[in-house]
Amino acid sequence: MNISEIVKKIEDRYPVQSALPNDFAGLLCGEPSTNVSKILIALSMSEAVVNEAVSEHYNFLIVHIPPFRNIPSGFVPNSPDHRMIFQAIKNSLPVYVISSNLEFGHESISRILAKKFGMEIEGSIIQETHEKVYKIAVFIPYDSFEKFRTTILSLGVGKIGKYSHASFSASGEGTFMPLQGSDPYIGDVGKLEKVKEYRFEVIVPEHILQETIEAIRLYHPYEEPAFDIYRLENSSIGDGYGVIGELPYPLRINDLALKCVEKLPSGLVKIVPTPKTFIQKIAIWTGNGDIFVDQVCELYPDAYLVGELGYRSALKLSDLGIGVVAIGIFASKWSVLPYIKDLVMGFFSQAKEHGLVEISQSDKSPFLRI
Repeated sequence: MNISEIVKKIEDRYPVQSALPNDFAGLLCGEPSTNVSKILIALSMSEAVVNEAVSEHYNFLIVHIPPFRNIPSGFVPNSPDHRMIFQAIKNSLPVYVISSNLEFGHESISRILAKKFGMEIEGSIIQETHEKVYKIAVFIPYDSFEKFRTTILSLGVGKIGKYSHASFSASGEGTFMPLQGSDPYIGDVGKLEKVKEYRFEVIVPEHILQETIEAIRLYHPYEEPAFDIYRLENSSIGDGYGVIGELPYPLRINDLALKCVEKLPSGLVKIVPTPKTFIQKIAIWTGNGDIFVDQVCELYPDAYLVGELGYRSALKLSDLGIGVVAIGIFASKWSVLPYIKDLVMGFFSQAKEHGLVEISQSDKSPFLRI
């Protein structure tokens, strides 16, 4: 498979538009048409990981954490943040980044981690998307409607929360007059035509908007299909970032921390105690918990399980009696690596092509317990 095919399949699940503001997601370096068959998966694009990929002759590297904090306006060869990018380019190693778009939706890192603890998931910490959302309304004659609707919904439009193929239709009458030079599907040149039509409405996320427009033009029976596109102010479509839910049974907060050590490659766990003897309702965010601390306070769980958390946020949660278990970014996100490996291996299987996908052996937390 080539890189563009793999990227298209990844971004169908994790569109780059769902990444948090200032987070880079997408192909960092490399030629999209390059055929690849040996892929390395890692959390970070560290020097050790890049050296492993080069020395073991991997021809594609997929990482979650890019080597820079914010999207740069350009790359500087000697910059500490950009040095590994140039190292990859020098060794003809394509690199793809799935950043916080991997944290969005029903197959996010936070949800994968929640499932490791057997949690019953109630919803997301923040129920919205940073991707623009549109509604398309298109008008189709009765005799073509069912086939057209089925085709358009198969693109992946009409997803709202735990539901897919959500749409609306209403009947009405359309009018048009074919002009000279037209090739009408219905009617004659110079004659006003009245047609029974359905108005078909569906929600479309930005990452498949252009594909949907092209499909409408391709599959609509009319030479000039009429359709409207509305930008929606409502960014809540049922998906979101982070997770809130309940553990299968109550635990002491220390026991939850010990379970993290048992199940995850965690070298350091920090706890903010809670006055509650037992905890069960948990919020999870595998990144920096500071960004959603206000939303967590409003949800008022028994505890907040995070990758890392700042001092002020810890104080705020402590004052409210909300416990914290901070397990480190590496431990909180590591669970996604086997998932991504299986996902990409599935792409090769579906295409009936040979491919090898491995998790990096050099990707380790920079922190050590002393």
